[in-house]
Amino acid sequence: EARGKTIEVTTGVDSNDLRMLEPRVIAAIDKVLPAIVAVGNRFGRAPEQVIWEGRRFASGVIIREDGLILSQYHVSHTGVYNDSTGLREYGKPGDKVDVILHDGRHMEAELLGGERLADVALLRLTEPGTYPFATFSEDSSSTIGDWVVKLGHPVGYQATRGSVARIGRVVYTNPVNIVADCPTVGGDSGGPLVNLDGQIVGLSQDSSMPPSVAAAASERGFPMSYMTMRKIRQKMGSMLAGAVPHETTFENHFERERMYEDIGELLPAIHRRKGAAVLATWQAVATQAKGSVIEILDADRNRAVFGTVVDDDGWIVTKASAIREYPFCRLPDGKIVAARTVGVDSALDMALLKVNATGLKSVQWSRSKTVRRGTLVMTMGLDSSPISTGIISATVHSDPVCIEDHHIVTGSYPEVFDHDMTLETNEFGGPVLDLNGHAIGITIADPGMHGCLSLPSEHILNCIQRLK
Repeated sequence: EARGKTIEVTTGVDSNDLRMLEPRVIAAIDKVLPAIVAVGNRFGRAPEQVIWEGRRFASGVIIREDGLILSQYHVSHTGVYNDSTGLREYGKPGDKVDVILHDGRHMEAELLGGERLADVALLRLTEPGTYPFATFSEDSSSTIGDWVVKLGHPVGYQATRGSVARIGRVVYTNPVNIVADCPTVGGDSGGPLVNLDGQIVGLSQDSSMPPSVAAAASERGFPMSYMTMRKIRQKMGSMLAGAVPHETTFENHFERERMYEDIGELLPAIHRRKGAAVLATWQAVATQAKGSVIEILDADRNRAVFGTVVDDDGWIVTKASAIREYPFCRLPDGKIVAARTVGVDSALDMALLKVNATGLKSVQWSRSKTVRRGTLVMTMGLDSSPISTGIISATVHSDPVCIEDHHIVTGSYPEVFDHDMTLETNEFGGPVLDLNGHAIGITIADPGMHGCLSLPSEHILNCIQRLK
């Protein structure tokens, strides 16, 4: 197997580069977001069942103002198993499926053509109208190292959350595939990959790729390969004409295998989404917040979760369910001290602790009342080094889906926002910092392998006042 060569990529070395990147990310998301839809199916099921089972919805994108939607065959055309035959049913041109627009409208779409093995499909909204749409990029517009954004409905459609954005970099590309390190999970199928001009550069395809490429693209979510615009354009005519080959041909698989025979260039690890060079651009921001993060310890004196300093006198907030009844803390200077639990807000899963310590620094809270998709964010550790960086991927919403003990749970928190930093549970409880070094929230829960949920600063500050 070819292991791939690495290439030189320039990544910014200070926060000024990030300040130029952020508005482009926000603008690209704002441009494409209205065109993102959730696509379901209704084969053998009543429409009202499908509408309320959000996890049965995956993703798609409107690509023309008359409501033409690009998605994947297994999303739009695949139905349920027929119990009498033991075979899966597939949709035919003219069959109807349920689609939810970005503004929440539930609409009907008609299946057009598609290819089962290439896993690409078209459908069209049946209600005449003028719809927001996203445009295609040039065929060869993506290069290794480009910043890109993945949009879709990870873990299925959630009405108050909407579509979720995740940032990443192109780690590999060839004429038929793009591989990017944006975290992706089930529900993202059919959603687009877009560049910083807000143009579609690829459509989710699958996770089939050589191990060396997969390793370069892996985060906590699945590494994903995207079909390029060149390949999609080649298939548009037949799909518009309603062609659905019984098995299609294997040309796509053979072509991809040939392209992968000589992998060529891969993005160096230090320049990937969580690479050392990217983290280093945030060091000045982290230094501003030095002393505002501590560790809450488990019985073996290992970190159970982070805590966020909210007052120089030793007041700390953290994730309540992750700490012991009588907690101990490790301070930024390495000293371990006992902490007293002053109060717990079970609805927010937040605990307020008090330690007798000096040298702590209260986190500075953001003054903004809004949390905007695409805002660049960071979280840091005890030594004031960045742990992970990413973006706000969904604005403040209610009724979030959480993953607890490998089960999906809803309604655990009154309001949260999503970010795409894929943290471990023992990295929860720390602040989510913006480019000004201000905390806009605290990471509190796991919504799936595409990111984390955070409590907004407004809820945290109100909770602190109540508990004190």
